[in-house]
Amino acid sequence: MDKLEACFQLAQGNLSEKDVRDLPVSFIRSQDGLAIYDEEKGGNGLILTAWQGWKVFSPKVFREVIDYGSAVINNTIEEPSKSLKMRRMKLNLAEKDVVDQELSVSDIRDLENRDCANPMKKLVYYAQKLGLDENSLSWKEITKEELSLAARFKESIEHHVSFTPSLLLKLNEIMWIAQKTYELADGLGIIDQKFSGFEKDNRYGDKDYPAYQIGYDLANKTRRNLGLNNGPISNLRDLCRKLGVIYICMDLPKEIAGLTLASGSIRCITTNCVGDNQNEWVRRITIAHELGHLLWDPDEKLRNVKVDDYSDTEIQQETPSQEKDFVEQRARAFAVELLLPTRSGDVPRCDSDDKKLLSRYLREIMEKYGISLTSAFYHLKNQNFISGSFRSIDSINPEPTAEWKGKESFDVDYFPIENVPPQRRGFFSYCVARATKERLITSKSGANYLQCDEKTFLEQIEAILEIGNPND
Repeated sequence: MDKLEACFQLAQGNLSEKDVRDLPVSFIRSQDGLAIYDEEKGGNGLILTAWQGWKVFSPKVFREVIDYGSAVINNTIEEPSKSLKMRRMKLNLAEKDVVDQELSVSDIRDLENRDCANPMKKLVYYAQKLGLDENSLSWKEITKEELSLAARFKESIEHHVSFTPSLLLKLNEIMWIAQKTYELADGLGIIDQKFSGFEKDNRYGDKDYPAYQIGYDLANKTRRNLGLNNGPISNLRDLCRKLGVIYICMDLPKEIAGLTLASGSIRCITTNCVGDNQNEWVRRITIAHELGHLLWDPDEKLRNVKVDDYSDTEIQQETPSQEKDFVEQRARAFAVELLLPTRSGDVPRCDSDDKKLLSRYLREIMEKYGISLTSAFYHLKNQNFISGSFRSIDSINPEPTAEWKGKESFDVDYFPIENVPPQRRGFFSYCVARATKERLITSKSGANYLQCDEKTFLEQIEAILEIGNPND
């Protein structure tokens, strides 16, 4: 089958996704056109595989390519400039706020001017920075949901930290990574969405049965739903994958511990790479806390984006019922009970007041269940597994063991390409590498997604697949 015949197959519009993946044709697109890609001639546009083109364009576009040699892909004369400008303005970002080493104010004005013909490299970069799909630029207008979500990003972070354009752009990047991960993982057939048994629960307690007790109940229900035993959960990142939740680790302002993002079918948890989360046991509590929101909070509580600081995620008092934010009280209780299931009957108690014995007991609990010192102490104290005050215990090493560090951080800390940012490592990089190997996307797209050069990406693609394999 030659390229023209393959394009004809796409124009028919009746191929299965599996059949599309095997078609021997690639396309090159510009700001307003699409054509069959000739490897000998090359070109400066965006190169798409048959699968990438099929995901975006309708059969009539491929028919036009056959009939005329190229197809016009602008949905309207104002695209893509209109969608780019509307997204930026809805985010309340000035032109200077999105300027960086790749984009000048002049570049941005050209990209948002319908009369300017812009290079695809600039368009792709700007679209991704604003959280928009680069492949469907011009063809697809920005939706009301995308504009609404942009506004809610800004609203969510203003309540927790001082608003900065940089933080808002990071939220957009998180959204883009989550969307692209879902797209690739779905195409590869490796994404699950096991939300059965996780109907949203709007109970946040009362004076007779407070929110933290409901949090404990939901943690145990989660373990039952997932078929987990009463032992430690060995890897929270893998648990997220099994739930169809995208997990991302990213450098964020130090006040933020983590956030959840829910939009359409996308479920995403992001933890801060800096601050207390550098301790893997603290990070596990953060992930579990965000899972408590994502799995059980009604949509009106999540409001698409839920941002938590460290005081939200870790128990820091002996009377959890004193917490007045019942949403956070429940999520905090959920997190500690999910990691340390005191209701299971398998967690030992410590009846001794001896400082050394109590300290040894706490360290053993921390090492077995992968939980931070603060969370372990107050959870056990609140459940009457130990007595005494936090100040009464001997000094305890709060650092995780090498085994726990490896379980939770290996695919980020030992990533084979050093300049790939942490948010683009892990499961996302695995999906990118595998999608490239299976010809869902081009190697140029793969390198672009990981923000590295194509040569290095291809040299390290096997190492990326090995380190990120979810089945290992």
